Amino acid sequence: MSENNIESNNNTYLKVIDTRKKNKMTQAELAKKAGISLKTLSRYENGEKISFNSEKKLLITLEIDNAQSLENYAEKNKYSFDNQAEEYNKFEFIIKKEYIEKIINAGYPYKNKKVLDLGCRTGMLAIETAKYAKEVYALDISKAMTEKLKKDCIEKKVDNIIAVEGDAHNLQFEDNTFDTIITRLAVHHFANPHIVFSKIKRV
Repeated sequence: MSENNIESNNNTYLKVIDTRKKNKMTQAELAKKAGISLKTLSRYENGEKISFNSEKKLLITLEIDNAQSLENYAEKNKYSFDNQAEEYNKFEFIIKKEYIEKIINAGYPYKNKKVLDLGCRTGMLAIETAKYAKEVYALDISKAMTEKLKKDCIEKKVDNIIAVEGDAHNLQFEDNTFDTIITRLAVHHFANPHIVFSKIKRV
């Protein structure tokens, strides 16, 4: 774990340990109440990086810093996915073709269409959609994720994907830019889905 990562997570995980002990909770009790594995909590309390969603569950369970307001949600989300970019495509549920095909079939046909993949991560859905669409804009809040997508596009000789670093809550596109908008494994990461859906409707 890099020195920067330790610095970034230091205050938060120490607060979790301190609050858990003040509440006289064991690790097992907190893990069960927060809905995460004991192994994940143990790693976190040892200063290791865990997913943003797991950390969020801990903060909400322990009522630390009014975590439910999630004022710094976007930055923490970005930080989390920046650190997952290189390993992201190794998760089995990420790469399962059947899940990707279901989404593609739902929006088919894509011929001559301009498509937006919202919260694209490493762009697995975007790359598959690009086989059928005229052009795919792949947007993600994580620069590391969009950079990984750009590299994959070069390797796979995909030339109709435009990778964009951006926030789904603040889409910088003109009205009615896209014919179709797709997303996968992203909605639960939005701080305010209602805002995102209103932006989707506009673009």
